[in-house]
Amino acid sequence: MKSAEINEKNQPPPYYDAATIHNISLATLHDGIATILTTEKLISNFIE
Repeated sequence: MKSAEINEKNQPPPYYDAATIHNISLATLHDGIATILTTEKLISNFIE
């Protein structure tokens, strides 16, 4: 099976879309082992 073929039909329930997994991962990392910033915030920090 190619990775492009993996979708919700191939996953055991519950299925979480990529955006949800990404957001949960960022929330888990934030203030623990990383500071999560938007691109705009990161750039503005360098400009200041």
